[in-house]
Amino acid sequence: MPLAKASRILFTLFVALGLGSCSKLVQYDPDEREVYDDFKESHLADSLFRNDNPASYERFVLGRKLFFDPDLSANSSTSCVSCHLPERAFADFVRISPGVHGPNGFRNSPTLINVGSRSVVNMDGGILHLDLQPATPIEDHDEMDISLVRLIERLSQDEKYQAMSLSAYDRPLDAFVITRALGQYCRSLVSRGSLYDDYISDSTTHRLTATEMMGMELFFSDRLGCSGCHGGRDFTDESFACVGNFDGDDQGRARITTLREDQGKFKVPTLRNIALTRPYMHDGSVYDLRAAMTHPLSIDTDHPNLDERLISFELSEDEILALEAFLHTLTDSSYLAHGLFVNEQGDVNKY
Repeated sequence: MPLAKASRILFTLFVALGLGSCSKLVQYDPDEREVYDDFKESHLADSLFRNDNPASYERFVLGRKLFFDPDLSANSSTSCVSCHLPERAFADFVRISPGVHGPNGFRNSPTLINVGSRSVVNMDGGILHLDLQPATPIEDHDEMDISLVRLIERLSQDEKYQAMSLSAYDRPLDAFVITRALGQYCRSLVSRGSLYDDYISDSTTHRLTATEMMGMELFFSDRLGCSGCHGGRDFTDESFACVGNFDGDDQGRARITTLREDQGKFKVPTLRNIALTRPYMHDGSVYDLRAAMTHPLSIDTDHPNLDERLISFELSEDEILALEAFLHTLTDSSYLAHGLFVNEQGDVNKY
């Protein structure tokens, strides 16, 4: 028998035997599956998922287990959730999140809410799609610092991981499974239930206060020009912009393109859940919402790559309060209510 054919037969037998034992090692919660199915029907468009990784409950659960597992780091101290906290809209509350070797990173942890809708990933746009992104923090020396080869060897010792991999992807645990399962979890972090969403959907039933209305009018006004960059459904046009806070250490988009005209440019962030995701900017240098709103008043206007859409303006105290009130209407924590995304006990074995 040719070796290739024999290998295929052995692999088929391995998968068949593995699938037969999945029911013993993996006990899926039927009630949670029903919650997921309802959530998928109402929130998860097929367009969020790639053709090689369509949505399924088994893949989501495997991704969630991986997301909360500190064994994805070299010394088993740091998990994905360490830097992307559910209560912070999957961002962090510190300027620079510490990795396995301490606070040696150089960028603030962004929110993961609605990240599946982004055209490219990371602040410099260096990752072309979300299902590839997990490999970056996993292997980065300043973050989780473990090679995918070593990680696969480690996790493959866990029979439950192997059973879940076979159940979700019909293949043993490998780099494809790890990155795609994490992509499944992150692509499912969809939030569209803010007060602003309710108001846009039905302004008769869901009303904004006079202060919130004033802030919304200011936000969308030509005088301030906020929506020139922070437009669209997620309040980002997904462009790369330099807003003046460039110190030369982080080249921004130029790290990817090597172009001088891209120095200091970073992906325009979403403003959804902005009240929860401070500190702000790529380096976490702006610590509160008021400072972020007034940032255009203190920018380096001599920067050669300063975005031409930035407008100089002055704000009264009432206008600052109104803008802040409007930005709070973009907050939505409803994704926490159904419990799909949250491991409240911090027990990775639960999943």
